[in-house]
Amino acid sequence: MHHIPPTPSMAAAREESENVMFGALDNLFANTKIKPKNIGVLVVNCSLFNPTPSLSAMIVNKYKLRGNIRSFNLGGMDCSAGVIAIDLAKNMLQVHRNTYVVVVSTENITQNWYFGNKKSILIPNCLFRVGGSAVLLSNKCSVKRRAKYKLVHVVKTHKGADDKAFRCVYQEQDDDGKTGVSLSKDLMAIAGGALKTNITTLGPLVLPISEQLLFFATLVVKKLLNAKVKPYIPDFKLAFDHFCIHADGRAVIDELEKNLQLLPMHVEASRMTLHRFGNTSSSFIWYELAYTEAKGRMRKGNRVWQIAFGSGFKCNRAVWQALRHVKASPKSPWEDCIHRYLVQDDSETVAMIKELLETRIRPAVQDDGGDIEYRGFDPDTGIVKLKMQGACSGCPSSSVTLKSGIENMLMHYIPELLESKMQEARSKKDTLKARAQSAKFVQTIF
Repeated sequence: MHHIPPTPSMAAAREESENVMFGALDNLFANTKIKPKNIGVLVVNCSLFNPTPSLSAMIVNKYKLRGNIRSFNLGGMDCSAGVIAIDLAKNMLQVHRNTYVVVVSTENITQNWYFGNKKSILIPNCLFRVGGSAVLLSNKCSVKRRAKYKLVHVVKTHKGADDKAFRCVYQEQDDDGKTGVSLSKDLMAIAGGALKTNITTLGPLVLPISEQLLFFATLVVKKLLNAKVKPYIPDFKLAFDHFCIHADGRAVIDELEKNLQLLPMHVEASRMTLHRFGNTSSSFIWYELAYTEAKGRMRKGNRVWQIAFGSGFKCNRAVWQALRHVKASPKSPWEDCIHRYLVQDDSETVAMIKELLETRIRPAVQDDGGDIEYRGFDPDTGIVKLKMQGACSGCPSSSVTLKSGIENMLMHYIPELLESKMQEARSKKDTLKARAQSAKFVQTIF
């Protein structure tokens, strides 16, 4: 809040929305070189602030958009509205050919600050912050080379038929007549159920066959034998390279990291977004994507999984694929601060592996039209996971390159790791010993 004490007037709320939306749109039009008059569809989502004229009308007026523009204003859908807006944009692009769609996601704080004392309603005051994003989508063949990403899947789950789920995020008045949004104690359990349903739908679309078979095998065993079999959690790290996780709070990120069996690097963008910008509601998934771009980690072919929950109760997912190596856009929200977010969780061994890959291995692989990406290291098994890309992916000689080149170099510079692994293997039973002897130091994911 810029005013102390706060001034929750309509004029102040309009000013907040204009500053956020117009700032994001100015950057979008400047970066894409697209004229506002060429926009055919406009989708705006803001959960709690829906004035008359609408937010979409404010944008039409500001940028003098054409008279036959198809405009939509989505409200009351909370943090998941950003993915819903993308799904609406996708549907519009399937109907209207050769056009541009702009999606603006934002939230308004000015008129939705709670001034009472009820704890369940006070929590949003600590979480939500001002923020917004503007995204350009198109089905024009002429702009494909300039595009950053391709939308692959959108999966939505709605639990509104259940009363508890419907009321777990609920706008209401307290006993003193002060309005705010209350959060139920059942929120995490309801979110977990919605996540499970959504994953069941998304899994067959993105997971490798091996993961699908393991998942459905455990379901069959549990139903047929009534056995107390722990549900198998698919390894979504095999399907996605980057994760933009619901950044509602630290507890939510921790729970998703645990349930999806992710590594700290996979939730880094979410944690840093929460630290720097707070919960910006429906736009935080774009702040997280911008963080990944600013770090220079987005490579051609990488898949991104955006995860968002919302009131109602909803769980929505969007899957994107990078069409090229993506760099940070000019005037990115991280432009003035990304250098301060230095993650130092890597062990000395991991840091050495990464340095070898970047300085000695990747340049040689890239000279042959390929690329190689670090995917993780398991200190218990001594296995480094790498992903071969470009000309290396599917190449018959890639295994030779892996064995005689990459693996030998890593072994040469990290002798302590190999020695401790071999010593541990000799002390185990013969079956484990044979298994250890046949194990590879480097595992490649194609």
